[in-house]
Amino acid sequence: MSDPKEIKFSLSYLIHIGEVNLAKKLLHCINEFSKEYNFFMPTRYGSSNPLKYNYNSENISEMLNFWMNEEDNKKYAADEISNGCLLMSKVKRGQSKRAVSYMLLWLKENRAHFNGISFILDSEILKEKNMQYEFLNLYGRIISIAEPIYGSISNSEFGVTMSNIKTRLPDKQWMYVLGDPYIKLLGKEKILSSPSHKIHVFTNNVLGMQVTENLYEPIPEESMRKLREHFGRDVFAEGNRRYKTGSAPDFDFSAVMFDKTKPMKELKMFS
Repeated sequence: MSDPKEIKFSLSYLIHIGEVNLAKKLLHCINEFSKEYNFFMPTRYGSSNPLKYNYNSENISEMLNFWMNEEDNKKYAADEISNGCLLMSKVKRGQSKRAVSYMLLWLKENRAHFNGISFILDSEILKEKNMQYEFLNLYGRIISIAEPIYGSISNSEFGVTMSNIKTRLPDKQWMYVLGDPYIKLLGKEKILSSPSHKIHVFTNNVLGMQVTENLYEPIPEESMRKLREHFGRDVFAEGNRRYKTGSAPDFDFSAVMFDKTKPMKELKMFS
């Protein structure tokens, strides 16, 4: 079986996106978008596949309560961890393809980690429907509600590149979304003048560097070479090499810690 061709919109956070009022705004935003573009309305939700519950667009409190995960978090409070994971997918009957999956994850733990939101779409369906700019609009709406520290848009058809953003940005993303820590590190004018195809100003504190015009074509090495020359070679990873050093912000994880009075433990993971 061949690997699925997917477009991934992802956002990383150092704020508690599981705070109930903020979480409600985020879910409402996705739900209203899905009502507008019904083909991408989720049909099921849960915390892991196969998803157990029917999605109800007229009562998002069901999904909100599930995401808050209050009962389980009470049980495991002694472990000094609390979390909530909400997966929502659109699967058509008789088909294995997921037109879209939305993942919203919050975690409070005394380790260096990020909260996250992502949309994963079937590349062929997205291209057929010509909906990439509508999802880019949803992406922008989510960013305006909760400003991320980092985000990216990528096409898995041309390979999946990973990097620990605590050291370097990953290679060959179609778009790099740079929040306040990166604007302070790299400089706003430096980002605005970067050799990108287009700069997106999502908010005063969040900028997007769209590297090339076409989401459905591979990122040329020449485009990444120009970005490395512009920002410095230690800002971006090359391929899937693992780096111990690089140029990255000094991230403040205090808002996603379980107990700020206790020390932080380093978690070795890739984001």
